[in-house]
Amino acid sequence: MTPAKEPISEKLSRWLLGTLAASAMLGGIVLLSTDSLAGPSSAFFGGTLFKVGLVLGMTWLAMPQLKRFGWHRVQGAVLGAVLVVGLLLAIRPKIGALALSLLVTGSAIFSALGWIRGLLSSNSPRP
Repeated sequence: MTPAKEPISEKLSRWLLGTLAASAMLGGIVLLSTDSLAGPSSAFFGGTLFKVGLVLGMTWLAMPQLKRFGWHRVQGAVLGAVLVVGLLLAIRPKIGALALSLLVTGSAIFSALGWIRGLLSSNSPRP
């Protein structure tokens, strides 16, 4: 039986996130400012890289507050959906807005269903 791996320390994960944010923003600036890769694809990739760097930078700034959020209660599928919607909002805002509205609507519906299920189970007699 292999021993469980130690989780990455908070300081290291914050440092890695900051490094990724800075390198993405720097890469976007380089792609946008150089003429060696002229063309619309260079502008698209440079802009996308810069936007992703900004989002990662905002996450880096908010990381101490996000730690207190209680991530152990968030399901992996929900976290993945939020990340996908965030990326869609950064890359394709129109599609991202549609995905965000679907995510919010679905979350509201499932929250209401859970609330109703809790009410019905508390009123039923238990053996």
